[in-house]
Amino acid sequence: MLATLAWQVIIFTALYNWVSVTNGPYGISGIPKPVIFGYSFESLPQFALLAGVLCAFVLLFFYGLHKSPLSRYFQGVRDDQLVMLSFGKNPGYYKAIAISISAGVSAIAGALFACYYSYIDPTSFTLNESILILSIVLIGGLGTIRGSVAGALFYVFLPEVLRFANIPDAFAANLRMMIYALILIVMVLYRPNGFFGNYRFE
Repeated sequence: MLATLAWQVIIFTALYNWVSVTNGPYGISGIPKPVIFGYSFESLPQFALLAGVLCAFVLLFFYGLHKSPLSRYFQGVRDDQLVMLSFGKNPGYYKAIAISISAGVSAIAGALFACYYSYIDPTSFTLNESILILSIVLIGGLGTIRGSVAGALFYVFLPEVLRFANIPDAFAANLRMMIYALILIVMVLYRPNGFFGNYRFE
């Protein structure tokens, strides 16, 4: 996990300074809206529909993956790599597949993000965002689909709750991070499996 976060910092630094490719801190603007079968998604309701359909397909994909033999190989690599080696399975191979799948699903979300705002720059993907996403997974719980969904819903609804509290925008972002940190501390102490997780985190 820490190695992945370190790799994210390296990539961010490269993209932030590779001006000829990413335009550096100025980002890339004028990204076109998605067009599928001649239908253009431009308004917020249209994007919500597109994101909802893609989310449903992703959930169905992971549900099928969870029921497949490949999922058992993933669990075996996570739980005991030596046992997997004794069965003649290469843990590195299955790690590469797992990373490829997660990167592909993340790319779908990133593409929607870029198309919706028609602009993207490296500062949208800092270490803070990675830690926040990791916190969502830990809060929801490891090893289950419903845990990831619960963590994502929590992440979406918390800013909306703070919006109704009439908290100034300059303070709301910091308060949100404080709430996430407090919840993580409480979860580690009293519910280390997360809301719906099968595995403890410490």
